[in-house]
Amino acid sequence: MISFLRTLGRNLSRNRARHAATFFVVALGTAGLNGLAGYVIRWENTLKAVSIYLNNTGTVAVFKRGGHKNHLARPLRFSFTHEEKERILAAAREQHGVEAAAPVLRGQGLASNGTKTFPFVGIGFDPGLQRTFEDREDVQRWAAEHTHLESGEPLWQAASENPVGLAKGLGVLLAEREVQLLSQGFEGNFSAIDAQVVHTYSTGVALLEDSRMRMSLAAAERLFDTRGASWVAIFLRDPSLSRSFAVQFENVLSAQGLEVDVIPWQDERVSPFYVGVMNFLFMMAGSFFLLIAGVVALAVVNSVLLTTLERFQEMGTLRAVGYLPGRLALGFAGEVFFLSVAAASVGIGVSFAVSGALNASNVRFRPPGFADTVQFMLTPNAASSLLVSALVVLVAGVAAFLAALRTASLPVVTLLGEERN
Repeated sequence: MISFLRTLGRNLSRNRARHAATFFVVALGTAGLNGLAGYVIRWENTLKAVSIYLNNTGTVAVFKRGGHKNHLARPLRFSFTHEEKERILAAAREQHGVEAAAPVLRGQGLASNGTKTFPFVGIGFDPGLQRTFEDREDVQRWAAEHTHLESGEPLWQAASENPVGLAKGLGVLLAEREVQLLSQGFEGNFSAIDAQVVHTYSTGVALLEDSRMRMSLAAAERLFDTRGASWVAIFLRDPSLSRSFAVQFENVLSAQGLEVDVIPWQDERVSPFYVGVMNFLFMMAGSFFLLIAGVVALAVVNSVLLTTLERFQEMGTLRAVGYLPGRLALGFAGEVFFLSVAAASVGIGVSFAVSGALNASNVRFRPPGFADTVQFMLTPNAASSLLVSALVVLVAGVAAFLAALRTASLPVVTLLGEERN
């Protein structure tokens, strides 16, 4: 082992400038890819917290069959009755791993301040449970900005009978503390309530700022004249089990005679914004990986080809005494492997240092489709660092092996001669 390391050190020291350039390229590529991975990780966790807890989707959402598409247009046909809602809640509480289960009401109507009237889509949820979710550690870590109010107090602190919160665009349009809400009840009759605007908030999505409203579950039941639910949100202690739980729970409810769709939170039917953003980020990350991997591979190939030309006769001698081309190529790949491991380690350290500096500087920007600016954050972790390092080292090692194999496979006579083609 000591002899191998001495030989490795001697070979790497033969052309320090060339190896330093390769080291720099691999380290910079690793740092860039790990920073990009940190960007994807940040948004995956942020959108996950928003989708599950702040949008009241739940880890899984239980709709009446076809209700995810039709519950707004045809609430009587595609929403749960009170009896169905209670059966689903009771069944959910019996399942292992369920943290909470709650009904959600969503409907549409008209909001008026006495002089102006605007359409809205309102959602009703248990304010106490909403408070619990907003105080969760993961929500505060990844989506604290999305829990802040533009003005006013949260629903759970409101003393009024029908407290509502308005998206900031709708709040500007109505510009009153007291509003009248009119809606067609789930059974077809018209109903109206007087409501008090206790806060304004940002939905986070520019297209929704002029039409969204949230209210207490009790106020929503009065407005939409129902004790049923548009869907039942089930929150699991381990969100990674959402897909398997959805399949299992749908079978449980089917056995009770309930025709339902149990949809995990990652599904486009309930989290279209999450799916759209993450698909874009994964495509972007894949494109950048191919680009950076290509640069790393080209740098390694160039370095190895120059090194093999310098060791032409040395390789010929080794071939003459019985070394196979693959064995020689592995030797060069081994040199690049150790060089790449060291470079990748430095690159990971650089990525964490740069990420920490950027996060502390609170750089803000407005992504397309967002209502407000958000902080630019990079949050690489141990798993992303290990994966990125392994991929970069693998690319460098394979490129070195193939480049060296090209030269090592030449005839022995050519390697021992003076020709350098």
